[in-house]
Amino acid sequence: MVNRREFLRTTAGLAAAVTLPGVAAAQGTVTEGIDVSNYQGTINWASVAADTTANVKFAICKCTEGLTFTDAKFATNWAAIKANNLIRGAYHYARFQNDPIAECRFFVSTMKPSSGDLPPVVDVEATGNSGFTGTQIKNWLQRFCAELKKKTGRPGIIYTGYYYWRDSAGNSPNNWGFPLWHAQYSSSPTLGNSYLAWPGGWTFWQYTSSGTVAGISGAVDRDQFNGSLATLNGLRLP
Repeated sequence: MVNRREFLRTTAGLAAAVTLPGVAAAQGTVTEGIDVSNYQGTINWASVAADTTANVKFAICKCTEGLTFTDAKFATNWAAIKANNLIRGAYHYARFQNDPIAECRFFVSTMKPSSGDLPPVVDVEATGNSGFTGTQIKNWLQRFCAELKKKTGRPGIIYTGYYYWRDSAGNSPNNWGFPLWHAQYSSSPTLGNSYLAWPGGWTFWQYTSSGTVAGISGAVDRDQFNGSLATLNGLRLP
């Protein structure tokens, strides 16, 4: 299974290395978080929560991929994030060769989203997903997103990078009501109206893959939510 940090090392994911066209997102209050998978190994979540320098308030962990793969650390991370009073979320790595309804049902049945969790995330990126047209990807996502809304009662979140969305995923102007988790490793997210689907800008931003947080050995992805902790709480499932 892929390491998601490979995404921004691909040609389609060069949003990390260049300035995107468009207007920089407004710089206001943000809330810090991380995202993890089995690549981080065993995490001391009590130390993560106690790290006042990193000030992590939310954590999103890998849950599933395709039709059969469950991240080896999902169950442990999922329980421990909540036990340490961090806001938790989970993501599914999309594999476009499979039926989107079946993938969505596998994800939801494994994650088991409940009150207080962040909406489920569908991870849309290049690594291991070559050979599909933009139209095919748009159609796949439309079906996956509709099923996710049906299963949870509200929209989820889409994780992607600008160049992948524009050049490989068909640059859909429709986001199906799903807010954007934007991947761009830089000092400031610059997207503005460059994504047709999200003229209002990003909701989450993955800004580095080389973050340092107490309780995690080695590098970890760092993220921000575009708003206050109170606003983030308002995004959680009822």
